[in-house]
Amino acid sequence: FTFSAAGMCAPLFVTVSGLSEEEMPNKPFLHMRVPGLCIGGGGVTVGNNQEGHVFFMRKMEGADRTRYEYYQREVLIPFINGVRMELDDFDASVGTSIPKKLTAVSWCDGDLAQIA
Repeated sequence: FTFSAAGMCAPLFVTVSGLSEEEMPNKPFLHMRVPGLCIGGGGVTVGNNQEGHVFFMRKMEGADRTRYEYYQREVLIPFINGVRMELDDFDASVGTSIPKKLTAVSWCDGDLAQIA
C-alpha cells in the first residue's frame, strides 16, 4: 500500500512475479487495470470502482527495476499529482515548478528494486 501523509491511499498495485517464458510467451510484462480492486471495492462500498493494478512479469534480469519504474510512472506520480490537485488545487500537468510545500517524498518498504 502507498499512502499520503493526509491518509489518502494510492491505487493498489499487485505484482505476480517469477513467471516463466512458457507462462508468458508473448511479452515479459502484462499490466491489467481492474475496476473495484481497491479498499472498499468489490461491493463493500456501493459504487466504488476505483481501479487497482495487477502486473504480471517474467523472471528475468532487470525485471524488478522495470516493474518499479512502471509503478512510478503509471501509479505513484499520478497519485501524487492527484493529491496535490485535491488538497491544494495545484495542477502539476501545466508544467509549472512544484512549490516547496508540495514536495513529495517516497521511500522503500524493503523492496530493493526501489532503491536500485
